[in-house]
Amino acid sequence: MTGGKVIVLGLTGRNFAAGMSGGIAFVLNKTGQFESLCNKDTVDLMEVTENEDINFLHSFITEFWEKTESEVAKSLLDSWPSSVKLFVKVFPKDYQRALKNASQRLNILTPKKTEEEQKIQDIEDILIKDGFVDKTKGFIKYKREKLNYRLPEERILDYNEIYDHKSVFKTLKVQAA
Repeated sequence: MTGGKVIVLGLTGRNFAAGMSGGIAFVLNKTGQFESLCNKDTVDLMEVTENEDINFLHSFITEFWEKTESEVAKSLLDSWPSSVKLFVKVFPKDYQRALKNASQRLNILTPKKTEEEQKIQDIEDILIKDGFVDKTKGFIKYKREKLNYRLPEERILDYNEIYDHKSVFKTLKVQAA
């Protein structure tokens, strides 16, 4: 794994995180055996305590349950505040170092504003926002026409492009830039 975030709700094999140089993994550790299965040479195992991580886990597990009706996800959500303690955050040491260096560089590169510069405001901040501003300039937005649902048995016989000419011509609009 070299980037991104992953949530593991199932069991892992041995040597988990071998070669993991980036990204963050959140592993459900119900049995308590995950630490013995993890390659801890290149990663740190942490408790999930930051609000950003807790919100990430909750939103993605909720979305996963809504799409799959997973019993594991449902049981985690039912006991949500306490189920956060079952997760282990797998954070590669190299990735932590890179993030720390990047934040230090950002602090060094960010110039300090003088008093004179602080008095200058952006024109967007100066403008007074009175009520509603019409944002529909240029192209006009039309509602999208949805095709009717067709059973898989019917769709499986389609070999050519599916195109519903009647509904397309019914809603056709003319527009120029």
